[in-house]
Amino acid sequence: MKLEYLIHKEKLSICNSRIDTVNKKKKMIKYNQKIIPNTELLYFCIEIVGDNKDNARILSEINDILLEDDEIIVVSNEASEYFNKTLFPLINAFERKLRKLLYLATADNTNYKDKIQMLEKKDLGTIFGMLFVDEKFTQDTLKWMNSNKHLMSKEEILKYIKDHDEESLWSELFSKSDDDILKENYMLVKTIRNDVMHAHNINYETYSIAKKLFEQLNEQLDNQIDNCGIVESRKNQFNITLSEKLNQQYNLNMDFGFNNLIELKDELDDINKHIYQLSRELKSVVDLDFLKKLNDNQEKLYEELKR
Repeated sequence: MKLEYLIHKEKLSICNSRIDTVNKKKKMIKYNQKIIPNTELLYFCIEIVGDNKDNARILSEINDILLEDDEIIVVSNEASEYFNKTLFPLINAFERKLRKLLYLATADNTNYKDKIQMLEKKDLGTIFGMLFVDEKFTQDTLKWMNSNKHLMSKEEILKYIKDHDEESLWSELFSKSDDDILKENYMLVKTIRNDVMHAHNINYETYSIAKKLFEQLNEQLDNQIDNCGIVESRKNQFNITLSEKLNQQYNLNMDFGFNNLIELKDELDDINKHIYQLSRELKSVVDLDFLKKLNDNQEKLYEELKR
């Protein structure tokens, strides 16, 4: 298991001393360094034999202390790779269980097939927004803030937020509970999920928090699925609200696509104008038939994009 860096030559002795402060158990750490020709940089490698959690933890702690110097560049971090690989199955299971729970919640609705197909197309970030963000609460809060003519303190804003209920789609589906781990941590879940799925480097502390969190989440989702954790009277309102949110998403996507098409048409029109101006200025040296073909290709591209 390795850590690989690019460092300035004069930083080598500092790196070695920092490593010694972390490696108190005197683990068998190997060092390798190579001068990069025609530069002031060194390739610096730290290695421990064996891919396991203990070694990953030591290398992670070494990495944390080395990166206190922002001039040190990480080339590879196999400790983080170990953490990512360990967390991936937990996160993958979490996403599958969450989708399963939502599909079951729509099962008694007459349009359940359409809803499930629409949910399948949504990424986790969009689903989280639909489940945990109360648009009305957000809009009312912003409206209240804009209606006030005086500057407001942090205490005033927090008091308004505290005094007004936030009703998310998730709270419509499940009874409010103090131990609703997902509702309380969905932003952290989203961040960790993205870091792991996109192979971002994480340290041992983040790994430990993430492992415990996703194990708890998977257990909670299993219980909600097994018990169907869903009161029948809540299903109706959940499906009504879910339909509204899915329709909003659909309309937003349609508007976005239409606006993009308009912007693209404007850009193509600008390109055509530039081509026309260029043809006038360079007609003595440029083949105008070639320019006409180029212009025709632009029009064909626009027609294809409209389809």
